[in-house]
Formats: sequence, structure tokens, C-alpha cells
Amino acid sequence: MSNKDEKKTLKMYPGVSLGSAPRKSMSKLKVFLLIIIVVAGASAGGYWINREFINSEPEIPEVVEIVESDPQPAVTASQKNDDTTAADLDLTLTDEPATATDDTTVTVTTDTVAPAGDSSPVTADAPDDLGLDQILEDTPAQDTETLTATDTSITATPDNTEQTAVKSDDTNFIDDTITAVTDTADAVSESVSEAVTSLTTSEMTPEQILAAIKDADSKIAGKDYKGAAAALSSLTSLPAENLGKYAPDVYYRAGLANRYLKNEDKAQKNWLIAYKKYPETVPGRLSALALADTWYYWYVSAKPDITQWEKIRDAYSTAIGMDGARFLPKATDAQIAEKLNYLNEKLVFDPKMPVSGAVFHTVEPGEYISTIARKYGLDTWTSITEINKVDPKNLKVGMKLKIMTGRLFVLVDKRDFTLSWYLDGKFIKRYRCATGAVGSETPVGHYEIFKMDVEPNWTDPKTGKVYKYGEKGHAIGSRWLAIRGGSKTGLGIHGTIDPDSMGKKASNGCIRLLNKNVEELYGFASIANNNESEVLVIE
Repeated sequence: MSNKDEKKTLKMYPGVSLGSAPRKSMSKLKVFLLIIIVVAGASAGGYWINREFINSEPEIPEVVEIVESDPQPAVTASQKNDDTTAADLDLTLTDEPATATDDTTVTVTTDTVAPAGDSSPVTADAPDDLGLDQILEDTPAQDTETLTATDTSITATPDNTEQTAVKSDDTNFIDDTITAVTDTADAVSESVSEAVTSLTTSEMTPEQILAAIKDADSKIAGKDYKGAAAALSSLTSLPAENLGKYAPDVYYRAGLANRYLKNEDKAQKNWLIAYKKYPETVPGRLSALALADTWYYWYVSAKPDITQWEKIRDAYSTAIGMDGARFLPKATDAQIAEKLNYLNEKLVFDPKMPVSGAVFHTVEPGEYISTIARKYGLDTWTSITEINKVDPKNLKVGMKLKIMTGRLFVLVDKRDFTLSWYLDGKFIKRYRCATGAVGSETPVGHYEIFKMDVEPNWTDPKTGKVYKYGEKGHAIGSRWLAIRGGSKTGLGIHGTIDPDSMGKKASNGCIRLLNKNVEELYGFASIANNNESEVLVIE
């Protein structure tokens, strides 16, 4: 449509008028045929509308220019992962995107991915970079050629059975010889190619590497994806340490160029290197996002495979980071958080689902929920009952309980009134929140949780009056998590009696959550054993 806000009038297919009934009643056969025509026409129309959407041309990616300063987002130490092994980088594509059958429609959700670059933050209205409609439009073509039995077999007759067996043996010998010669030739060719590449690229200076990256950027912008892939291939053939600080940019762009060439295997291998080796950089996090979006479609949307969900969650966690993902458009950040919320409902809050950080405890005679919690270093037992959906007063011997361990990190983003929380660097959930009203703004900074209360009393800071929990006028809900470390005292994360204040500047400086959300968060917080939960407020 020329105007995206313009609405088209939906027409009936194939032009059947549903007016008043005819004077002469139609026969049952005619009525049946009419219904068949209407249904078939509508189905055909729906098919072509859906086809037009899926095959729409994606926007050209905008590659952000790289500068020498090479700034990076602030990332906590728990996000870094430098112990990548060769096995981590070995990607074998064994699954293909599901295709629609005659009676099934597969809807593909397109996710916005920010363009690569380390210098300029991406704004909310940045153009799409990696849409799933292009990512998964076709599966990679297989280039291998195999000799089938029909190419080499000899038809046997009753009179030449022995002769046929001999010929078959000869044929097998010839096939093996051809295969061996071909493999040797391929190996020699690859060796020569690597030697030539090494001679021509091993002495590249940082300036030459940067020039090659910018050349690839211009080729990508001009849709010369083959040229871009070739230019980047000369760089990826170098040892990663030779690329210096530009290594993550090279691998991200190599993945991008190969994705547009529909060479999925090479695209994912390059992105996997950037994601695993450089998760603290913008290109590394964009690579994690590209991989996570692809895996999400394969293993969640098209063909659910729960065994793959944790690796999707971890890649999305790297992409979104623990710093507010300032380089991502707000809409993309929100989509990632929504998917993470969905994944973790199964990974974390399903009592039977094994996941990193989870232990399974079998209840023994004489145990109480409080003693079990202390055994695993938990300050409270409410996360155990929340995950396992059990009554703490009715534990039974032999019952298996899933227990999540890990240090809590809370990120409060005042820009969009959200509170996100993580366990050992893995994103778990995001809630809507309220922050300080004008004149009582919630100050930005690092804090730690130092006190936790269930159904707390509340002192009105304006009047000094103390309200007991449940008493009229009590304003802080069912849980209180006191925080300290900033310029203002008396702050905390708490519930509320005013759910309509979510998404607003409404408090005296504290962070408000819905009661059900603060109760859930409360169960994972810690204030003891030098394991204090951290809170970061940004704007």
C-alpha cells in the first residue's frame, strides 16, 4: 500500500452477493456448490495475502560506521565468557524450518534487529536489519553430489550372475578411488587457498582491517552481498587475535553477508564466534540476537523443542544485557523481554524442568521448608513454593522440589518504567513499575538490598504516622525490600495499593510493583553471606 495508514476494504471471494433470498428456493445441490465456491475463494484469497506478506522485500540494512574510539556498553563481569572451546563453535544444522502443509498456515513474526556498529547508538526508529522473513525464507542449498545406485549398478540376469558380482566389485573400487581422488584434490585446493590468503592478509595493519570492514559495509549497503562476503572472508581467515578490537565487527558482518546470501551454515558459525568470544561488545550481542531469533523460530514457533529453550534464553540474555541495552531500539528490547518472560515460565517456573542453576531436593523425614531453604543458602523459602506450587505446611516425604539458586540482580529503567531481574546474569523476568513523582524522583545509582519484610508496617514520611499492614492508609503493599548505597535513604522496592500507578511517576522515591510481582521477586532476593542482591537504577 502506498499509505501504510490507509485501510483496504475487504471484498468477498469470489464476488458472491449475499442479498435477499431468491423467490424460488435453491436446490440442496446448488446451495452446497455455492458454499464450496465461497470457502474455496476465501481460502485462495487468504493464501495469496499471506504469501505476499511472507515474501515481502526486507529493508536494506544500515551499517553504522566504525570509529577509532570503539566505545562499548557497560557490562557486568558475570556476562563475560572467555572460555569458549572448539566444541562450542561447532554448529551442525540438523533442523530445517517447518513448512506449511495444504491445511496449515505458518505465521512468521518479524523481529527488529539493530544494525552493527560500536560508535553510534541506534535510535528507536532505526530501520530493520535482520528480519525473520529473510532469515528463514529458504534453507541453505546442499552443494554435495553423490553417486546413486542407479548411476553405477549393472542389471543382473540368470546367465551372468557371477559376472555381475565382479562388475559390482569393480564399480565399488572405482567409486572409492574417485572419492579418494576428489577428497585429496579438495584438500589440496583448500590448503593452497589458505596459504594464499595467509600470505596476502597476515600482515594487515589495523588501518587496513578497518578499511576492509568499511569496504564490506558499502557493499552490503549496495546489496553486493557476494562481494561483501568475499572481502570479509579474507579477514575471518586470519586468527582472531590478529583482528584486534575489530574482531567482533568482522564476524558479525560476515554473518550478515552470508545470511543475505542464504548461506545459513556460514552465517551462524560467524555469529556464534562473535557471541561466544565477544559477548561484552555490541557486535557480539547483535550476533547473539540474530542467533536467538533464528533458534526461537525453529525451536519455539515452528517446531517446539523444549530441549533447546535454554540456549535460546541465554543468547537473548546476552543480547539484552544487564545495562538496559542502550544500542537497541525500545521496541526490539521489549520484544526480547516478552520472549524471555515466556521462555522462563517453562525453564524456571516449571517444577520438572532442569535448567542451569536448578537443583532437585527430595524431602526427607523431619524436614521443614525453612530448613530446606537454609540448606541451599536461600534467605526465604517462598521461591520454592512459588516454583513447585506446594503448600509449605503439607510437605510429604519423598516429594521432589525444584530449587533455583543464584545471585539476584535487579535493573530498574526509569525511561520506560520497567524492572528486570536476573539470576547469575541470566534474564528471568520483567515487570511494569512506578518510580518517584516529580520532586521526589528515584535517584539513579547502584544499591544493594539490606532488609526484607513480609506484610510490613509503613511510616508515612509526610506525617510520621505508622500504619500496620492491612490498616486503612497503609500504602506499600505486601512486601518490602529496603535498598541502600545511593544518595537518598529510606528507599525500597515494595508493593502497592494503587495498581493504576504502574508506568507512572507516582511514589515518594521508591520503586513500586504490583503485589504479585514483588512477592515473586522477594523469594529470590538475598541479604546474607556476602551475597547481597544488587539493584541498578538507570534513566
